[in-house]
Amino acid sequence: LKLNLFNKEINLNMKKFNVKFDWYKTGLEINVIPYSLAYNDNDKNLEVGFKFTFNTINITGIPVIVKKLIAELNFENKIRFNQSIITQIDLTNQTNFVSKVKLNTLDPATESLIKRFSQEGYINLEIERMWITLQVYNKEINYVSNIKINLRISPLDILNIIAKMEKVTQTDGKFKIDLEIQLSSKITIENLFVKNALLTILTVEGDKVLENFTQNLNKVLKGNETINLNVTSIVKISDNLLSKIIKDFFEKGQTELIILNADVSIKIGNFDVTLKIRNVTLSVMFLPMINIIIEKIRIIQPGNKISISYTLNLYGIEVPINIIELNGIIRDLDLNNLGSLSFKNLKLEGGVLKGEGEIDLLGKNYKAISKIFFGYNATVYLSNLTTKLEISGNLYEIKTAKTVFLTLNPKIELFNINVSIKDIILKEPGSVADIMISVKLLKGEIKENVEPYNSTFIILDELGLEIGKGIASNFKRISQTEYEGLAKIELKNGTRLNKIAETLAQGKIVPFYARNITLIVKIGEYFYEGYIPIDLEIKYKGLPIEINLIKLRVTQLSSSYANVYIDVNITNPYSFPIYIDVADFKVYDAYDNKQFGYGEIQNILIEGKSYRILNNITVTIPTYWVNIITRHYSETTSTLNMNAYAEIRLSILIYSLKIFLEYKTETINVIYP
Repeated sequence: LKLNLFNKEINLNMKKFNVKFDWYKTGLEINVIPYSLAYNDNDKNLEVGFKFTFNTINITGIPVIVKKLIAELNFENKIRFNQSIITQIDLTNQTNFVSKVKLNTLDPATESLIKRFSQEGYINLEIERMWITLQVYNKEINYVSNIKINLRISPLDILNIIAKMEKVTQTDGKFKIDLEIQLSSKITIENLFVKNALLTILTVEGDKVLENFTQNLNKVLKGNETINLNVTSIVKISDNLLSKIIKDFFEKGQTELIILNADVSIKIGNFDVTLKIRNVTLSVMFLPMINIIIEKIRIIQPGNKISISYTLNLYGIEVPINIIELNGIIRDLDLNNLGSLSFKNLKLEGGVLKGEGEIDLLGKNYKAISKIFFGYNATVYLSNLTTKLEISGNLYEIKTAKTVFLTLNPKIELFNINVSIKDIILKEPGSVADIMISVKLLKGEIKENVEPYNSTFIILDELGLEIGKGIASNFKRISQTEYEGLAKIELKNGTRLNKIAETLAQGKIVPFYARNITLIVKIGEYFYEGYIPIDLEIKYKGLPIEINLIKLRVTQLSSSYANVYIDVNITNPYSFPIYIDVADFKVYDAYDNKQFGYGEIQNILIEGKSYRILNNITVTIPTYWVNIITRHYSETTSTLNMNAYAEIRLSILIYSLKIFLEYKTETINVIYP
């Protein structure tokens, strides 16, 4: 509806009013919509908010300011009030304001208004007049509108209704339909008590899907919360209608039902109010999921075509249905095109569909679908679906651009992976390592040649803390099932890494865990990338760094002093050099484990995979310990009958890593003189 006001144009509609006038090349549009609803139990006020929005078109750049706006509103000739802006508004930018009116529910006029809304399912709001004052520079322009504009406010201005079908099943010649109906607010609601809902739902053709369904809710609705109604209905509808509904779901992802009536009971103060919804079309969303259990698999050369034997389950639609043919485009969860799928000759056996099919892949890297080769489910999208369905004896050919979920679930072991560490080569500055690994691919159903190509992963210690990340490549075949590769590792410096290095240097077993593993394998001429969602445990037994006491000599001995020297042998079994910055040692009499001397060596470099003998290391013997040696001396034979051992503590630098090792040597005979 278009009206003229002072030679200016006014646009009207049912749910909002627009006032539009041209001032040279400046346009002004005012929209009013319901904004909020709240009830305050303390003062018994129902607070109704309206949002006034100003939209302007001002190509002149002239500043236009709304200095004053007053709108006189009338609810059903029962309640009148004025709404006005609080502060002036610069129309250079789109702006709005919210004005709220408080209706006291103890007022008979308010009570009458609430009852009318509950009985009729709507109320009328009339805008009787408006006063607008615009300011352009220092000039004011005043407009007064006496045009009466009616707005009808219904429950659909307050509530959103969304429906999803969970599944449809057949039982005793009838069909069981599980629906989830969501009630949410279109406006801001505070502290509104929702008691129950009563629904009657029809198909478009008039068949009853749900009749007088009641669910008690008893919930306070706040903000933009959602209330769920879980509905189960057993109805008798025709096979043709059921077929149409299922066809709608495949083609459009939804079907349409009619809410013949819906009564949502709410409580405002002491008033029970019914939100009445009548003859509203309801779009029911449903996305069937196809689950394919792979029983056999074969890769067709040159490697981009997969032939499978499978069992197919169609979740959500549990009625007699026969899929004669199924074709579509496979996409990953980012909607990238992976290739095409073609299934034919599906036969219903034991309540499930069995058949054979092919997946023809594009490109040379199939990350999303490669999970099936590693024994894990792959969830992809199936789009551009074409299928031939037989439902209750009726044949349908469906073509749709809609997308359904497709889960490929391998129930066979294609191949598994066994990883072991053969050598660790630490490099400068100590946080980088080359690790020689052995990978065994134990093939199951796949008969084609499978070669590891590349792998990335992060490394965790036994506490589950991340200590590094790596990439493995350059695999070489060393047997029918075993490959050797080189893993480049970047380690995180810290006390955990030092502790692990100490444990390995002691020759003990250290468990590592690889996580977030991606593995690319080559099958034929094509590459398949898989993500392995487990922590792969890899145990490695370190090679001990050894220090042995090989000789202890007493060259001079008296009652007050002794000259003693030792020879030690230090072995480095690793491929990288180690540097002993200091080694403290103590020597003991093996007879009663009494210490009789001590010493220190410093700055010793031992190259990788080598050993070093250190001779004539001086042992300091304090005067008060000399008697521990002399008690073993025989003056008759001028001999020393003594056995000794050493305790040694090494401080070792491996580039930037620092570790500490402690040893107790074997007992040896003391040589004299």
